[in-house]
Amino acid sequence: MEYTSTQLEEAYKNSSEIIKKILNDPWLSDESGKVGQEMSLRVDRIDKLIKIVGLSLLNLIKITNLVKILEQELEVGPEKATEIAKKLDTNIFEKIREMIKNDSLMKDIQENEIKETRNAIEEVVTAVENNEKNSDEMSFKEKLKNVKIKKIEKEDFDPYLEPID
Repeated sequence: MEYTSTQLEEAYKNSSEIIKKILNDPWLSDESGKVGQEMSLRVDRIDKLIKIVGLSLLNLIKITNLVKILEQELEVGPEKATEIAKKLDTNIFEKIREMIKNDSLMKDIQENEIKETRNAIEEVVTAVENNEKNSDEMSFKEKLKNVKIKKIEKEDFDPYLEPID
């Protein structure tokens, strides 16, 4: 299970922005270490566990092979490897799936705001064109005051922030 630095760099480069943020966040190694401690792994095996989790996020280790790899790399039995995989799924991978889901939801919201802004701008342009034809309607300045252009700010990623349902 050795990878060259080129393979690791390429896998990282091809990862999504949210996965890159997660990989660089101390939360990932902290949570992986907690799982290792809960499972009474030695320090050297906890380090291997952290590495395995990172490689899984880079898609260098397929999740379907995770139990087998945990068994080999951590030198544990199949039952313990399965238990470790379940804890990883509960403590780490479920949270990451939720983060990715929330990130894609934010992107959808931002796209909708952009569409609304474009529609508002089109209304103003149409109003300007029609203003010359219909002088009894609201003036251009009045219509412009009614149009609100939303500023879209990308929220910073905070893995410790729990979503509100």
